Amino acid sequence: MIDLGTLGGLNAAASLVSAGRVAGYSETASGDVHAFLHQSGGMVDLGTLGGSYSYSQFLNADGVVAGLSSTTDDAGEHTFAWKGGVMVDLGTFGGDYTYPWHMNGLGDIVGISYLGPDETHHAFHCRPF
Repeated sequence: MIDLGTLGGLNAAASLVSAGRVAGYSETASGDVHAFLHQSGGMVDLGTLGGSYSYSQFLNADGVVAGLSSTTDDAGEHTFAWKGGVMVDLGTFGGDYTYPWHMNGLGDIVGISYLGPDETHHAFHCRPF
């Protein structure tokens, strides 16, 4: 067993593994929660989409991470994709929320995106990288 450490906070959880990489989430020194990717160089903070938290939910062998992040002022939650230091906000169909449900080995992400303030939502598919 190997201690992967944290992003400066007290707690971290690893939830995904692929091709020698591990992804999960960790508390930061400020108490926020950020998605991370651990690879040969150590733990990388994936950041957020402007809010106080993000979570890794999918990882493929190419090092693409997909997950969920709060947006500025924690006003909503958007699906993100991260690869090689770049986090991409997949946006929404007009609402404040979008959720990833699966990512394949090619980096295709599927999920749901809200259309507005009610809970009406549509399916989405994208390949951000």
